[in-house]
Amino acid sequence: KALFMVLSSAVKEKEFFLVDEMAVSEPKTKLGKAFLKQVIQSDTKKVLVIIPATHDTLEKSLSNLPNVKVIRADSLNVRDALNYDSIIASIPSVEVMKEVYKI
Repeated sequence: KALFMVLSSAVKEKEFFLVDEMAVSEPKTKLGKAFLKQVIQSDTKKVLVIIPATHDTLEKSLSNLPNVKVIRADSLNVRDALNYDSIIASIPSVEVMKEVYKI
């Protein structure tokens, strides 16, 4: 229930970004940064990216960026959700969260 409240708050504050899919063509930091800028369209200090399952290309693209954390939807926790200014999730990620956390 606490996780649902944190995510609801992020939606209300317009800091939760839902995308159809998360894709970068190559595991390059430049492409990861471009993906974040395209989705968020502002300079956010800390970003949590929720993926439905392991996504090597995206994870490698974002791993060198400071203040960005990639986490699988089935591993999401309240602490991580609270510690980041913006949250990006894909529709498949939300489906996994609904199934795992019953939200």
